[in-house]
Amino acid sequence: MNRRRHLVAFWAWLTGLLLLGVSLGGCERCGEADAKPTIATLGALVGDGVARDFAATLGTWEKAHAGAKLALGDGAQTDAKSTAELRFVNGASLALKSLTTVRLLLDTEQLQTGFDVQSGQAVLHAGKEGISLRTHVGLAQIAPDSEILLRRDGDSLGFEVALGRLNFRDRDSKDIELASGDSVAVGIGMAVLALRRAPGETAREGGTEISVEVQSGEVRASGPSGAYLRSLSVGPHAVTPGTHLRLPQGSVVIVKRGAERVHLRGAGDFVVGVENALAESRRGAMHLEAMEVDVEVRVPGGIIIARKNAGGTSADVTVGDRDGLLKVTRGKVQTHLFGRDEELSEGDERSWPLSGVGDVDDPATAQTGPAYRHMLSRAGESFVVHTPSAPVAVGFEFGAKCKGEAQVELLGTKQKSRATGSANLLVPAGARGYAVRCLGANGTPGKVVARGTVHVLIDTGTRKLPPRAPSSSVDADGRTYTIYYQNQLPEVAVRWPGAPVQPKYTLELDHKPIELTKPEYLFKSGSLGDGTHELIFSAQGRRSRTTTVQVNFDNVAPKASLTGPDDRSFTPGEMVTVEGVALPTWKVALEGGTIAMSSGDRFSGQVQTSAERPDVAVRLSHPRLGTHYYLRRASGSP
Repeated sequence: MNRRRHLVAFWAWLTGLLLLGVSLGGCERCGEADAKPTIATLGALVGDGVARDFAATLGTWEKAHAGAKLALGDGAQTDAKSTAELRFVNGASLALKSLTTVRLLLDTEQLQTGFDVQSGQAVLHAGKEGISLRTHVGLAQIAPDSEILLRRDGDSLGFEVALGRLNFRDRDSKDIELASGDSVAVGIGMAVLALRRAPGETAREGGTEISVEVQSGEVRASGPSGAYLRSLSVGPHAVTPGTHLRLPQGSVVIVKRGAERVHLRGAGDFVVGVENALAESRRGAMHLEAMEVDVEVRVPGGIIIARKNAGGTSADVTVGDRDGLLKVTRGKVQTHLFGRDEELSEGDERSWPLSGVGDVDDPATAQTGPAYRHMLSRAGESFVVHTPSAPVAVGFEFGAKCKGEAQVELLGTKQKSRATGSANLLVPAGARGYAVRCLGANGTPGKVVARGTVHVLIDTGTRKLPPRAPSSSVDADGRTYTIYYQNQLPEVAVRWPGAPVQPKYTLELDHKPIELTKPEYLFKSGSLGDGTHELIFSAQGRRSRTTTVQVNFDNVAPKASLTGPDDRSFTPGEMVTVEGVALPTWKVALEGGTIAMSSGDRFSGQVQTSAERPDVAVRLSHPRLGTHYYLRRASGSP
């Protein structure tokens, strides 16, 4: 069975500087001013922009060198072109990405060393023994060889369990188990618990968890978010659907799901558990064997299925830089490449061109944008794409900005695409910027005429929408609370804990008084708008602490729920019916088709697909809240 995944957001007060305590041991005198034992050393420095400072001279940064020793209170940081690694005394390590600052801290209650990711992103590797994460809302035990991505975003610190497991016990002694693909966001404010399927996981009849067995080679893995992590050791590892594997030359990995098996052979780039496909090859070789069940894999251009039979089916698939090659050594194999179905038998071989599809994850090998596209957007627009799988081939229409040929660039990579009227880019999961430049008579790119951001979100687009505005509780205790909403502004109940018994009270909202008979008040939806608000209760000369409430729009939360069609449930050339429900006040449109709204914000429409435009994109827009696309691919679509 597919496991339910947990997306857990813990919003609670951050006491002092301690955001995260990591039990490392070997520090019995850490609380003494004269004891400065080494907690970690700097290694794996890339670039010239790695710096460190000392607890006695905070903020006085100096160039760091490999082997530098850090004690309590010391810090390390990287610039835009540098990365580094902190190696702790117990074997754990912390990989600092670019533009990241980390400081070693002390948990004064437990006398355990810890660290604070003050900006940027870092990847924590638990080591062979596993470690403990101590936060102000509970204690987490991380299993050996687990990988945790830590991401600082303003006042919140996010933890993504990319590989392995994490058991969390909160302050109420409730146990929560997090596995690969689950995440925890620790920030300022209240505690909220929600259940959600992990990114990339789809319902699959009779499906089971995915594991990879590394037989040889230094295999690197990343979670569905796309953040690269450390190497996987030889042996089995449980992974979440959507995990990206990068194999060096000569390495071998076996991907398993129930009775399904696929052998991956390096060098190559692969993704495991993409919908029904056990594996996807972006570059590299796969060996398929099917006995009890069919085994499906994905390649640029379509899908390949090794059919089960008594004698078994085996085949070899190779994705190179320019073309793909399939060799059937036993049994029967079904292919669906670029909209064409074909059945191959023992001894058959087929090759196909890759149509310029490049590897956008690695800037050094990125190529021109793809010849196909899944959806079309307007140049200069920033938007979110909800899709069951990534990457997404996005077309950018710029005819109104450039009379002739133009170039579209995916920022942070070397991927560029030139065309007239519109051009395509292959966008991976996550947020990426893009820019459009008109080309001069000699083909030289000019100044940027349009720019925006594309956020590709792994989302099936079928989650139920909230029936009403979110409701939150706030205590006037001097803390800062952050409340996110999807569409309707939140309903917020505020109270003054420990208030004196008085017949009358005053609540000041942003310096405007509200007279009350109780030390509590309910702000109905819409009363507290976007932004930061200050609250103070008072009565007979006594005042509560000034409390801050930040109301923020959640841009990546779902704005629609599609009931039809299912992804890859239709073929190019079909008339496809689109149905669903949208949040109130959002405008719904259907690329190349018509849409109609009915009661309850439900919508339905139809679109005629074709070989040139096989996929379906539903566009939701709001004049203030932005633009979202919901993508449904046709069967066989890349």
